[in-house]
Amino acid sequence: IEVETESTALSVDEANIGTTAGAKATIDDVTALFTVTEGNDTAETVYTLDASGLEDVEALINGTWTPVESEGDGTAEVTGKVGDVTVFTLSIADEKLTFTQEVVLKHEGSDPAEADDLDLGSVDIVATVTDKDGDVVSETSTVTLKVTDAVPEIEVVTGQTDLKVDEADISD
Repeated sequence: IEVETESTALSVDEANIGTTAGAKATIDDVTALFTVTEGNDTAETVYTLDASGLEDVEALINGTWTPVESEGDGTAEVTGKVGDVTVFTLSIADEKLTFTQEVVLKHEGSDPAEADDLDLGSVDIVATVTDKDGDVVSETSTVTLKVTDAVPEIEVVTGQTDLKVDEADISD
């Protein structure tokens, strides 16, 4: 197996949480990250995720910032949870990697103009190839994960500054 060495990144925008678009990013074809040479017999490739590179993050649950725990390392799906609440999911299905964020994550800094993307760390996609006579080889490709902060916006509406008072209803 040969691994493409280009840096691969997935980024979601928290502004899309709860919308029909969702806070989701994908790599449509993880097979493009690897070059597999099967040899004389056919082989099967299985993709799993190594989430040991994920950073510690906190999610906003019931108004409180709470540490997120990751589950599923070494499988095709890694889930970040706080108790029973799913915060994010990373999954490989049909050779497609999908990162979905369900809950707002804590971003450091208080100045929205200087808000950086949250570096969620990285996940390794592990490709394991097994041929018909039982030979097994594995390689990894690293994907970095970023979350764009949902920054509040304010707009001044012009033409709405005139106030009028009708004194007719005021008694002496």
